Amino acid sequence: MQPFHGHHRQVCATDPEAERREENLYPGSNIVRNNFALTDFRELRAAEYGATTQRELKTRSGEVIDRIITETRGAFLAALAETASN
Repeated sequence: MQPFHGHHRQVCATDPEAERREENLYPGSNIVRNNFALTDFRELRAAEYGATTQRELKTRSGEVIDRIITETRGAFLAALAETASN
């Protein structure tokens, strides 16, 4: 299998793998569909960097861990009580 280079990409209509790969790209580009709906790689790079930075700051501050603990505490305690009663 040849390496995938977005700017040198040629799609063969009989190649199902290439067709599946194309479905994940914005039409006419080599940009993967993304949660930001951005098709310009510079804008996407900046948006991803900003989102990653925010997530890292929340993780370092403990905010993410606190939220996970809060969200899972009820389920954990219920499972613990069920285990103890068996």
